[in-house]
Order: sequence, then C-alpha cells, then structure tokens
Amino acid sequence: MADIVRSGYQRLFEVRVLHHYFLDEGIQDFTTLAPDEQKRRLLSGYDVRQFLSFKPTLSTQKMIGGMHGVFKSTPLGFVVAVPADAKVPGDARFEVFATVESAYFMNYTSLTLSRPKIVEIQHGGQIFRYKELALLLGNSNGVKKTVSGTDLLCLSTTIPAFVSGPVYPVESFVLDGAALYQADRDTAQSPPADWNALGTLPRPVYVHQEDAPLLTLPDGSTLRGIELTNELPDDIFALIRIDAMPADTDFQILSGGIPKTPAPVFEIHFKNRSTFWRYVNPPDQQYLPLTIYGNPGPSKPVTGGGTVKRKKATPSMLTIAPNRQLFSDNIE
Repeated sequence: MADIVRSGYQRLFEVRVLHHYFLDEGIQDFTTLAPDEQKRRLLSGYDVRQFLSFKPTLSTQKMIGGMHGVFKSTPLGFVVAVPADAKVPGDARFEVFATVESAYFMNYTSLTLSRPKIVEIQHGGQIFRYKELALLLGNSNGVKKTVSGTDLLCLSTTIPAFVSGPVYPVESFVLDGAALYQADRDTAQSPPADWNALGTLPRPVYVHQEDAPLLTLPDGSTLRGIELTNELPDDIFALIRIDAMPADTDFQILSGGIPKTPAPVFEIHFKNRSTFWRYVNPPDQQYLPLTIYGNPGPSKPVTGGGTVKRKKATPSMLTIAPNRQLFSDNIE
C-alpha cells in the first residue's frame, strides 16, 4: 500500500497594490470608508492586472522553488506561499519587478510628469545601466499607518517634510507639520501656495517622488532610480523588495525562524491624479480628483435653474500647461 504524504501550504507574505483611481469614491479616500462592507464592495470589482504585471526575478524564482513554494499573481497584487514546514533563511530577500500593462496608466496615476530614461555610465572598463525614476518599494524602509482603526503596512518610504530651496515637480508630496500637501504645478513655494491640501487625517502612504531612491553613479553624478542588473528588464516600472527580517518587527515575515501566522500583508498605494477641471461653456474651474466612479460634487448650475453633478474628466482630456499645471478640459 502506497504511503500518502500531505503537506499544507501557507502564505509567507502578500503584497497588495491598490490604485485609488479605481477605489476612491470622488474626493473620499476609500481607506477611510465605513463600514467595511463598503470597502469589500469596492475591492471585489478591482483587478490590478488591468494595468500592472508582476514577476519575480530569476534568483527569487529559484529561491521560492528551492523552498517548494509558489508565487501567484492575484487581483490585488501577488502572494508567496510555502509549505508549512518550509525553512526560510533569516537573510532571504524576495524581489519582484512590476511593468506597466496599460497605455493609460500614467494618465490617471499621480507620479509627476517626467519621462523615465535609461542612463549608461562607462567606468573602469565596465558599463553600468540605470533606469531613471524607477521605484524601489520594500519592507525594510516601509511605514506603518493606522487608518480608520486598521493598521496598514505601506511599502513606500516616509513622505518628506517640505524644505525651502528646491523646485518640487508637479504632483510631489510633502508634509508641512501634520498636514499632507501635493504640488499642483512645478513650484518652490512653501505650502499652501501652489499646493493642494490633503488634510491632516490619517491616510495611507502614497507612492511618492522619493520612492525612486537617490543614487550616486560611478562618475560621481546622481539620479533617482534603480540600477538595471541582468535580472531586471529595461521596461521595469518598480522593484518590490521583501526582506525576511528587517529591523521593524511589524514588517518581518518570520517569527521564531518560521513563517508568521497570520502572514503579513503589505500595501502599495497609488494616488489618483487630481487636476484643475476647465469647462469651455460655461467657463469654470475646480481642483477635483479623477476616479473611475466620477466625482459626486460639487454640482454646477444649468440653464433654466437647478444644478447637475459634474461629469468625470476622462484621461483623454488631460492638458499640461506651459507652467506644468494639469487641466482636465471638458467641452459641453
């Protein structure tokens, strides 16, 4: 009689990539919605694979295979699972790269307007290659936020405090005291001038300009981005790095040398783009967000009296002014 061996799998960690264009309801951040049933309804129709794909690097694939584990893309992001008795080294590092699948992704994603480029540096007989503005998101420098009573393990770094002097690109995020601001044009002004106030209420840590790390290149120059190794494709958008045992215990994936139970769930939050909405007839202008569900207000007057709700500004209507201010132009 043959022996039967059963080996159960458990999650080692999960990464959820949440885009607020698809999840917010108008001006309200979905993470602040209550009750939880409303959040579940929004998430039930969400699928990140519409606009981003995820693939582990070759060395990470081999490491997961060596543990007899699995990597699985999901509508919310991806999961790594291992057998219940798997041995995970304390120095293990899992790297997954993301690439953009939708041509419209940058139209509704708040990530400044610069076009990333590949930089090659020849130094000491070697060629070093870098992808400018590519993101590095990981649990060794992540930030824990509590929003509406829920702890979020965000893989973005801390949003920087405003400092005077440098010019901040449009859509940069800064903190001024406890208040969160986002630049509505290229500016060196201190908040609130040229900045959109997002308030002091707890929010997730959105992906921001300093998630592209500042690198010093072999020739002494600097850029924000990541080095392109032979495991990373030229079209990489972000590198997601999960270390087994970072310094912050909340972000560790092991406890006592074995996978945590329950497994940690990490989050990456992309802010939906906000723009000035311009109406050709009648002329009008309001600073409002883009979301797939439209914007519930404010209303606008109509001929004959009364008001109607504003239409959603579609990505195809996006206009970039000479001063790098963003507009959604609506023709009625």
